[in-house]
Amino acid sequence: MIQDSIVIIFGVLLSLVALGVAVLKNAGQSSFLYINARIISRSTLIVGLEKMKKLVHTRNLRELINGLKDSEYYHDLDAINKDDIDEFNAALERSTIKSINELEKISPSKFRPIFHVYEVYYEAKIIKAFFRARFAGIVIDRKIVEPIGTIDHMLLEHLHETKSVADMGVVLKKTEYGDFFSKDYVSVEEFDIALEKKMHEQIHKTITKLSVYDKEAIMEIFRIRRYVREILTLLKLRIRNADKKMQEHVVSSFEITSIVNIEKILATKDLKSFVDCFNNTEYYDALKIALDKFNKEGNYLFFERELYSYYHEKIVENELKYNIGPYRVISYIHRKRIEQKNLLILAKGIMAEMDKKMIEEMLI
Repeated sequence: MIQDSIVIIFGVLLSLVALGVAVLKNAGQSSFLYINARIISRSTLIVGLEKMKKLVHTRNLRELINGLKDSEYYHDLDAINKDDIDEFNAALERSTIKSINELEKISPSKFRPIFHVYEVYYEAKIIKAFFRARFAGIVIDRKIVEPIGTIDHMLLEHLHETKSVADMGVVLKKTEYGDFFSKDYVSVEEFDIALEKKMHEQIHKTITKLSVYDKEAIMEIFRIRRYVREILTLLKLRIRNADKKMQEHVVSSFEITSIVNIEKILATKDLKSFVDCFNNTEYYDALKIALDKFNKEGNYLFFERELYSYYHEKIVENELKYNIGPYRVISYIHRKRIEQKNLLILAKGIMAEMDKKMIEEMLI
């Protein structure tokens, strides 16, 4: 009898522990109910792949913009020069940044640091653009760069007033990017590599500190994105026949070295051998498909298309498993960024009068 009582009590305690864990988990997830509801309503405005395929047949940028009247982008797109691809891209970014800022305001406070990750993406993009411009001695149109995060309106105006890379260092001295200008860079690529490394370190640090459910799934999405970018960088260097020392310098900060033999990759003589180096990774199928298309068309963008499509598939796949917590927020923002990339592919293809079938094949 005593043993039976102990078993019963033990069973009850286990049930209470399980219930307690479930309550805590649901309590953590319930704080995301409002923002998830907002995301679900916004998702109806996302320009899906089927709509993209229809928009492929628009004749010019103006007609493409008119075809986006029922999207979140139209308010910003309607105010631009409808024949200017740079203004079109800037309007897409402006709209996406607004969405991110709005979501940050209604998200649980413990989750708000994650939005700094997206600010870092856009800040790095702005700094790269100005570095390239000052390195080459050209001017950036004020209409095509939007302030975000650290780079507010005032700081952005100061960047526009710079004449050299050294001037940029003075303007950004008191920001987290100031240290980048303490050395001279022999090329744009060298600067990009240093900035990418710092950016990924900041992102990893921010996500690691998060105290939310779905954290592992969130980290996985950012990991896949980083690996995709690193593979694409290696491909660009290979296709351009970059100096081996340059390639070695680039990969020294890559995380993908943990899943592939980087020395073997750098020693490959052709793209087939390069792709075969990824045989035991999750990226192999996408690379193999892209290689077949590249061999037929000679277009590097097929690699981008296949790798980003795989990345997009993983995002959507996880939505079914993590559908009521913080993951849906991350998923929505990443989907918006993919949507933005697709719309830019459409716009560039249409303005370049590319074959419609080719444009459609480029869509992610």
